[in-house]
Amino acid sequence: AMATPRGAMRILLLAIGAVAWLLWSSSDAFLSAAGTSSRSRSLTSMAAEVEAAPAKKAKAAWIGPQKGSSVKILRPESYWFQMGGTVVNV
Repeated sequence: AMATPRGAMRILLLAIGAVAWLLWSSSDAFLSAAGTSSRSRSLTSMAAEVEAAPAKKAKAAWIGPQKGSSVKILRPESYWFQMGGTVVNV
């Protein structure tokens, strides 16, 4: 059945009020995001992030046999235990 004119008017006013509230509450976000202030602010924050970045640690010196050197396998669980060989890949 059809809604009464009074009920339809209430729904219409409620919808208009909701739309107006959404537009009014989000207008501050649109205004503050636009303009030159946000650009200068973003550049400032980017510069602060660059300054705050920790320095990278230098790589530690490699400990172990170099490629091509002769080695003896000392792991008892290994198939090649107590066999000699040449390092191919480290």
